Amino acid sequence: LNKFCSTDSISDYIWDETQPKATINKRMALEHLPPTILFHLNRFTMDWDSFMTIKLNSEFSFPMLLNLEPFTKEGLARQREIDECDESYYQSCPEANYFYELEAVLVHSGITAEQGHYFAYARNKNDEWYEMNDSMTRPWDPKARLAVDCFGGANNGK
Repeated sequence: LNKFCSTDSISDYIWDETQPKATINKRMALEHLPPTILFHLNRFTMDWDSFMTIKLNSEFSFPMLLNLEPFTKEGLARQREIDECDESYYQSCPEANYFYELEAVLVHSGITAEQGHYFAYARNKNDEWYEMNDSMTRPWDPKARLAVDCFGGANNGK
């Protein structure tokens, strides 16, 4: 998300043929947050030497509670103290609306991109977590197991 909202400089930009070239800054931000948000990570890439799709096993961590306010238009404005954003904003959009709780994680288990198995960890309405792997369902503790079972890494085949 930090990279998504980071500023990119574009040099020699032509606004108008009659004006000199300029360096501009471009930035992305979330304008409207949905009630539910899904992040799909592309954890596969093409190896151009072998022309094979390879699985990326580098570690990728994520929180149980995600605050998206710093990545919104209003959050970025507040960080920069732009006049369009004032303290009354939280009255029209409560601060709690920026927070998302993790509901589920889909995991690919396997060494390569060409083979493997998908299964999920998900939370029910009673706030209980389960591992769901084909016909097997069992309780799962994200506080103890999230990093080991879901973040990937060199020593983890997931």
